[in-house]
Amino acid sequence: MKKLFQTLYIIMASVIALSAQQAAPALSPWSLTAAPSVSFPLFAGDGSSDLAFATAWGGSLGATYDLPTAFPLALRMGASYSVGGFLPSQGVAVPGSLNEAMFLGGIGVGKNLTKALSAHGFLDAGLAYGSLSSGVSAAYAAARVGGGLGLALGHDLFAQLNAEALYKVGLYGGIGATLGVG
Repeated sequence: MKKLFQTLYIIMASVIALSAQQAAPALSPWSLTAAPSVSFPLFAGDGSSDLAFATAWGGSLGATYDLPTAFPLALRMGASYSVGGFLPSQGVAVPGSLNEAMFLGGIGVGKNLTKALSAHGFLDAGLAYGSLSSGVSAAYAAARVGGGLGLALGHDLFAQLNAEALYKVGLYGGIGATLGVG
């Protein structure tokens, strides 16, 4: 699964880079993004401090559709994949990992600060599917809220830095970050 995600990431980044070289007469309401990501669990899924999960690393692919309204509102959808480890339990290292695929959809708002710099916020919710290296797997709900900055790198290409608060029902709540291209 990790090799598949890496291949999709490379293909998406190549398509975005090639499309940036072709000038378009008008901006499309669609944008596609590809980004590596990291998430830091801060508390257990039940709200306690008994946290079992360590930092997770991965990547995401997303699409945003800017609605033709006077208010800068957008529809968002995306998929991500990450792999994270476990924290030691009572001083004993815990082997294994959690492989996780997430599919989220939501809304976003944005504001151009300058011609090249923009700010945005988002709220997403959806479904995650986690699989422990021991073979146990389960589906669970996930949600995130966050925001970030976008920097135009040309007519059809931009870089984006996002920070988010996330919650995975039954697992953990924490913070995350992505830095990608669109």
